[in-house]
Amino acid sequence: MLERYHIKQKISHKAGRSTYLADDLETNEQVIIKILEFNELLTWEDFKLFEREAKTLKNLNHPHIPKYLDYFEVESEKQHGFALVQSYIKASSLAEIIERGVNFSESEIVELAEKILNILKYLHNLNPPIIHRDIKPSNILLSNRSGNSIGEIYLVDFGSIQTIAKKETGTITIVGSYGYIPLEQFMGKTTFASDLYSLGMTLIYLVTGIHPADLTQVKGKVQFNTNNISRNFAAWLEKITDPYVDNRYQSAAIALTALQTKNNNSDFIHLKPQYSKINLSREYDELIITYPFVGVKDSNVFGWLVLLLLLCFPLLPLAAPYLLAIITIPVLLFFMIKILSKRLGSTHGVVIMTRNKDNNISTGIGSYFQRYSEPNLINSLQTQANNNRADKFLKTVKKINWNSSCDNEKINLIVYNPSYSFDKCFNSKGHLVHGRTITVSSKLSINGTGSPDRRDIFQNNKLSDDELWWVGQEISEFLDLELQVVYSTPIVPPKPEAD
Repeated sequence: MLERYHIKQKISHKAGRSTYLADDLETNEQVIIKILEFNELLTWEDFKLFEREAKTLKNLNHPHIPKYLDYFEVESEKQHGFALVQSYIKASSLAEIIERGVNFSESEIVELAEKILNILKYLHNLNPPIIHRDIKPSNILLSNRSGNSIGEIYLVDFGSIQTIAKKETGTITIVGSYGYIPLEQFMGKTTFASDLYSLGMTLIYLVTGIHPADLTQVKGKVQFNTNNISRNFAAWLEKITDPYVDNRYQSAAIALTALQTKNNNSDFIHLKPQYSKINLSREYDELIITYPFVGVKDSNVFGWLVLLLLLCFPLLPLAAPYLLAIITIPVLLFFMIKILSKRLGSTHGVVIMTRNKDNNISTGIGSYFQRYSEPNLINSLQTQANNNRADKFLKTVKKINWNSSCDNEKINLIVYNPSYSFDKCFNSKGHLVHGRTITVSSKLSINGTGSPDRRDIFQNNKLSDDELWWVGQEISEFLDLELQVVYSTPIVPPKPEAD
């Protein structure tokens, strides 16, 4: 079978594996041939990985993954082994581009991340799912880069993949490349989040120009300069490269959603119910939540004007001498109502948490009145902070009516109380009571050193369990504190029946 191909160029050679650029003499197309040579250095694990790559490529069908073409045994005087033939992609590897000293803008890096995440979504959603396990610059190809676009992206080299349906037993074989491998992969326990970690380290390489293996780590967490990228993207990279697998995004789909969510550094935006009117913004050092409160109903200014004119119209024949006043009064009333309407709006609840350099938290829980002509509070605060307008920022914050506030405290507890109902209970005498349905409302609360009492985040406003669960996860992540789920007892127990 090898006679069908004319070898043009050796691309790489390592550990008994050689990769060639060749011409297919039957189709007149260029192809890539990978040959695994039998020699004294070859191990059984090498063969299994090579065979697994061939079987995997044969079952894949994605425009940004090389296509499987052929797989056969090679027997000649010079070589003995197996060959895998796949489609040739005319593109440079990301590693080659980095070596040429090319720099990437944040928009290009984000675009690259989005395209790789879409490929990972495809792989992770297969049955059985596939984990690549070796995402790094040399396994990412780029072509047709122009202007501010990263161009076409391809993911190659599936020699390290693992299918989740079958886990290997016995000796652990570590696959991947140092600097890009997450901790759990060293222990042979890869998950979808392992691929996300490798992608994140690749992106950090593009941001800093420093190989991940050369970056400083503190408690396993890589430290990198974020001055050249936005705070949101920096926080996203920190999340995706967290040393603890449970702290990362758990799928490519969730990571992609978080990356594409503008002006909102939410890690759990996928948990937000579609009907929810809660707005949430989270940075490393600040979390802001706003939600509907008891407010003032909208005013229909034009409706009032029409009503006034209709009331005045029948008076025209009877009051000709007062015609000017009859016309003037509705107009004046119209402008008075219009001015008044600008002062109308709706009341919103607000929660603001800020973190200082000592990692202590200042928390404010309150409400504010937002006029209909004013922008959303979160957008106002973010714009003022980004423009370094501390004066306007403080002026906006002063508009908030704080019901509860604590400065510079250690929050040690966050509790979610799910709602539930029951229609049977025991009275104080131990007798079973029927016939009454008692509902315990859901609640989200925090407790810290600044106050002995547990504080209700939403001030007894009725929000759904799904909303509270979502916000609870966001606050838990912000505080780096586990969300405690506690089914609370009724505040008012059922009345005991007479014996």
